[in-house]
Amino acid sequence: MINAGDSFQGLRALVLGGSGGIGAEISRYLARAGADIVIHGGHDEGKLSKLRAELSECSGRLSTVLRELNNASDAARWAGSYEDIDILVVAFGPFLFAGLEDTSPEEWERMALLNLALPGALVSTFAPRMTRHGYGRILLFGGTDTDLPQSFRKVAAYSAAKSGLSTLARSAAAAYGPFGVTVNVLCPGPVQTEYQSESEKLYYQRILADNQMMEPSTLVPLVSLLLSQPGAAVNGVTIRVDKGWDRRS
Repeated sequence: MINAGDSFQGLRALVLGGSGGIGAEISRYLARAGADIVIHGGHDEGKLSKLRAELSECSGRLSTVLRELNNASDAARWAGSYEDIDILVVAFGPFLFAGLEDTSPEEWERMALLNLALPGALVSTFAPRMTRHGYGRILLFGGTDTDLPQSFRKVAAYSAAKSGLSTLARSAAAAYGPFGVTVNVLCPGPVQTEYQSESEKLYYQRILADNQMMEPSTLVPLVSLLLSQPGAAVNGVTIRVDKGWDRRS
């Protein structure tokens, strides 16, 4: 049994979408906590270079990979080439803002493949391997308000795919939980990252009860628990992290 308390020393982590936003904050945390980490980024080598420099003094081994992920099978084959991964974080998933009538068949397919089939293929690849040494942590990221089925006027395709992660996590927890592997989903509310435009940030600041978007660092304490040894009891769960925000109010 691998012990992962406050330190992740001796554990190997793979963070998809780990070069920016929430993913970058998780990458920083794991590297500083001693994990050997592979940080994936999809488009921006500059972000990866900056992270490498920032985390160069960390005790664990660190490597970065720039690779576009365009389909589930290729992503699973590539990610699966990393052996002995103890911690898998999937902070990756393209967003689409469009009404149902404006969503093309190709966009439906892309949302389903990259936001549901890709995480599913990664769980199918890594969870069985993790059972071999009795420890594994997989953390997936849903979208805002995708913890339960509900209506979305402009993000239906994206949210429908992300909603499926709850079923994936419950299914994987039932299959692999008895062998020390946890699979959970976080559904953050509005988080301030480099991916929002200034107009989007102003919009959220206007409608949020306290007029403040969350910082990515807000999620770190919960992420730390879910990825640690003490987090073993939390399995197959979809957790909202949104300060109680109700987008319909």
